[in-house]
Amino acid sequence: MKKIGLLFVGLLHVASALAGTMNAALDSDHHYSKEVYLGANLSGDYSKYNIKLTDIRLSTGLVNRFGQTHLTDLALAGGVFAGFGIHFPSPFYLGIEGFLNFSDNDAKAEIFDDNPVNLEGLTFASFNVRNKRHAGIAVLPGIEINNRTLAYARAGYVNGAFKISGEGRALLATGVVTTFNNEHDLNGFQTGLGLNTTLTKNLRLRAEWVINIYQSFTDPVINRRGLIEGSLIFNHPTTNQFNVGLVYRFNGFIA
Repeated sequence: MKKIGLLFVGLLHVASALAGTMNAALDSDHHYSKEVYLGANLSGDYSKYNIKLTDIRLSTGLVNRFGQTHLTDLALAGGVFAGFGIHFPSPFYLGIEGFLNFSDNDAKAEIFDDNPVNLEGLTFASFNVRNKRHAGIAVLPGIEINNRTLAYARAGYVNGAFKISGEGRALLATGVVTTFNNEHDLNGFQTGLGLNTTLTKNLRLRAEWVINIYQSFTDPVINRRGLIEGSLIFNHPTTNQFNVGLVYRFNGFIA
């Protein structure tokens, strides 16, 4: 979170300096406007997880991957954001935005070993996947459709907090069931499209479609005698967000 804040401040200074330089270089007939804004949004989050189960056989040391599952979840989310924008001579716009979102996303799944001859190692896992929050920074290039509506894209960095909890079962002579509860901070890439519509001088309504694509990771399930005997492999968790938000613009805050 601290790194995201430092990056946001640095980009803000660069954008402000760029706007000042170009504004001074143009004729008086051309005008730039700069803005600072704050906002909040509600969203529907659709998460998708492509997961495999691994089994390390103690007798041979072989690693088997099996039982692939595609797990999805639909949840409500909300967040806040703040940014700095530059309106260039019509119709171009450039913004820099930091954001923080929280979600009740909680996907549940069971995954089985699909190898009928597997008599040792991990054979079953029942678990929940929670994407509790994500934060990041994005650049928003845009174009003004008319004097009330701005269309824009977004591209940037996102960091997500994931929690994986459940139980795994190993089919041995006596049977082994173990619980696991692990947390992961995952880096990722954010992209999306949006529309801003002016309601009043300072208030805007915006709608967005945003995609967060996170790094792949492995979550250990069974860990005995210092050996990880089974894991869940997550291949690039992805969250689609459909956001609706209100934006308050501070006119004249920056000269």
